[in-house]
Amino acid sequence: MLIQISRAKMDDLGRPIAILGHLPLAAGVRRVYPPSFDRPVVARPEDLEPNAPGHWKPRNLILSAFHALGTARMGVKPADPAIDPHQQSHRVPGLFVMDGGYIPTALGANPETIMAVATRAAEEVADLLE
Repeated sequence: MLIQISRAKMDDLGRPIAILGHLPLAAGVRRVYPPSFDRPVVARPEDLEPNAPGHWKPRNLILSAFHALGTARMGVKPADPAIDPHQQSHRVPGLFVMDGGYIPTALGANPETIMAVATRAAEEVADLLE
């Protein structure tokens, strides 16, 4: 499907891309790959300036939408999986996976499944915090 994006919409997209690029860098990530065919890899916060509003053209942007399932394996022992049965990271206490990351594959009804997973996760977090 072809979608035409206006200059105003491109400016609306450029700012969140720049803001979101700061998050992984602040967390210690060494390289961020902007969603673009022609943008350089970002290694420093100041490199995000070209991703700010006014610097994007529609032909630069790679847009996609999907449910990222199976990205955070669940398991009891912390040696291999990413999260425990309470959806908490084995390596980062207090970090919970509240999406479909631990669903191993597409189940057919993604929005409802994701909402059920998030609800279960919220209940688990509430129980752990009591």
